[in-house]
Amino acid sequence: METFFPAQKWNTLIFIDKLYNDSNDGINGMLNLFVLLYADDTVIMAENLNTGN
Repeated sequence: METFFPAQKWNTLIFIDKLYNDSNDGINGMLNLFVLLYADDTVIMAENLNTGN
């Protein structure tokens, strides 16, 4: 992947860590991880996933 949103790198990792650890379903955690990595706006997508869960 060419773009990893360098300015948001640490926020993204924090959101991935939170979603992955808060999920009791390993598959759901992995899906969240993939959605975060491929989202156009990583931080907003992470917030949406958090409220959706």
